[in-house]
Amino acid sequence: MIQINRIIILFILFSFNAFALPQYSMLSGNKCINCHVNPLGSGVRNDLGWYARNDVGLLNPDDIGLAGFFKTVAGTNQYFNKLLIFGFDFRYETAKIGPSDNPVRKYFGMQATPYLVLKPFNWMTLGGSYNIFYDVYKTRYPGQKAWTGYLILQPDITYPSLKAGYFEPPIGTRYDDHTLLVSQVPGGGQPQLIPPDFAEYGAEISYEGLKWLSLTAGVFKSESMAENIIMDTTGNFVPLVDKKKMAIAANASVWQRFFENKINLQLGGSYYVSNDFNITSAFLNAGLTDELAINTEILWTDKKDLRKSRNFLVGLTYQLHDGLLVEARFEKAFTNDLHNKANWTTDHYLIGLHIFPLPYIELRPEYRIYDKEWAEGYEAQYAVQLHLYY
Repeated sequence: MIQINRIIILFILFSFNAFALPQYSMLSGNKCINCHVNPLGSGVRNDLGWYARNDVGLLNPDDIGLAGFFKTVAGTNQYFNKLLIFGFDFRYETAKIGPSDNPVRKYFGMQATPYLVLKPFNWMTLGGSYNIFYDVYKTRYPGQKAWTGYLILQPDITYPSLKAGYFEPPIGTRYDDHTLLVSQVPGGGQPQLIPPDFAEYGAEISYEGLKWLSLTAGVFKSESMAENIIMDTTGNFVPLVDKKKMAIAANASVWQRFFENKINLQLGGSYYVSNDFNITSAFLNAGLTDELAINTEILWTDKKDLRKSRNFLVGLTYQLHDGLLVEARFEKAFTNDLHNKANWTTDHYLIGLHIFPLPYIELRPEYRIYDKEWAEGYEAQYAVQLHLYY
């Protein structure tokens, strides 16, 4: 009865699909798979991931009369002898939206995604998610999808795992921020290349049997990527890739810890190719345990004879307290229209906070500056996001 009551309470709170922050990996020294069911992070948290964040907050629930409530929901995210794992993300934000010369401040939901994982056997995992806001807000990025669903088969933790279904291919680093330039192609056509909730039908094999190594490679359809468009040599907009062609994606990284696990390091890269279009990513992340995280990534795209892009990101996160982090980030994005001989360069500056007043609640105030070299002046605004997670 207690387990059933917990599930009912969680559904009342709204339920959603969780994305990992790469900063947390460098602050904790853990590989993505250590805290998540998915090998590359994001989605449902396992035992370690659950216990790492289930009591983080600036306020103690006992001091504000919420001890009973949090005790009810904070016991575990796994039920029925670990047969069922449950989680969510809920994100609501205020920001200015619209033309750069006349943006309007709006309040909108970004994510309301319940996700559920079933483990009928130790070697089998069934998972899925659905973003409720996908149907509420009709403005969507090309390639953004409402749901994911997958099957993972793994005979033992020391063996490779096979994942098949509808999910995100292993491209670069996975972030929970849809405004990052590193996943866009600013200037000319549609800018968002790898949107939040991007998914394709496919299958991948991952290996996490060694503490210092992560390997993933798979084959995917190209239907979602084909929703991105590009101007061809005749001046018409056409799909970025042929949706009838298959894509290959691979991601590899090495992890190391030094000086009695005080310094954490990750070095890796990924490659995605679909016919005459490819994405190459290289990333280097480092951290001081429970203090500081530095994240960097370079991402190249190449559409043969039509367009090249080169994006760079460097971010710094400082942990003042388990429940209070300061983040600063700089990004530069360069797009080269080969056919029209046109270039676009954009700089993005961000400073913000990750505030956890209570367990499962995050406030994320941010101030952003966009400097587009092809446009006069610059854009600056504040945004605030409410994030509920479990």
